[in-house]
This record gives sequence, C-alpha cells and structure tokens, in this order.
Amino acid sequence: MSKIHVKKGDQVVVTVGRSDGDNAVKGKKGKVLLVNPSDNTVVVDGLNLVKKHRKPRSAREQGGILSRPRPIDASNVLLYCDVCKTGVRYGVKEVDGRKVRYCKKCAKNNVETVLEYKDAVKAEKKIVRRSSKKATTAKG
Repeated sequence: MSKIHVKKGDQVVVTVGRSDGDNAVKGKKGKVLLVNPSDNTVVVDGLNLVKKHRKPRSAREQGGILSRPRPIDASNVLLYCDVCKTGVRYGVKEVDGRKVRYCKKCAKNNVETVLEYKDAVKAEKKIVRRSSKKATTAKG
C-alpha cells in the first residue's frame, strides 16, 4: 500500500482529462468521497461520471440509467487552496503539537480550518454515537 496525499473530505482540483464537452473533468474541483490506497485512486463527488445501465433485480425495484463517479488516480488531483484559488502542492509542519498542511505557493496554512474540520468531525461522531446509544436503550 502506498500513502496518498489527499484525505476523505478534502477539496481537490483535477489536473487531467477532457477540458471540453459534457463530460469535462480537467480544472474542476470537488470533494473527495473515497480514498483507496491499494489502487492509489480517489473518488471525487460529481466528477468523472459514467453512465451505468441497471436492470431491476426484483419486481419492486426500478431499473434505469445511473450516473456514478469513477475513481481517478491520486496523482491526477491536487489539494485546493482557498487563498490561491487553485490546486497546489502542500507541505507539512507542526503547530501546537499537531501536524498541519500548508500551501507551498502562498505559504499560508489554514490551521484554523483544518483543526475546526477535525473537531467538527469528532463532534459529529460523538452525536451519532450518543443518538445510537439512546435508541438502543429506549428499545431495550
């Protein structure tokens, strides 16, 4: 397994692909939905869509044409910088005992946004855990 430079939830810019037409991908930005280190691929929300024709598996299920995002090689995406408004390479430095990513173009690090995002994710997980515990205690 190799290490991938983007994480789930990051805003990224795609650097390769078609830049014209309906299925244009190059230069667009999106949120990373899934990271697969074994294949070195990422799935970006709303980008690199393909049409899948699906048959109904039961009488109640409806078939049709579905649009699904396909994986993109991780080397073909760059982390999006809010200050530079482009895809950038980044470095890592330690701030208050935590490793933080910073933009190598403008040398700004969005420490607050990174830390706030991590704290928000932790708080969201706690809320989900609490609500699931309440649901099981109410039933039991």
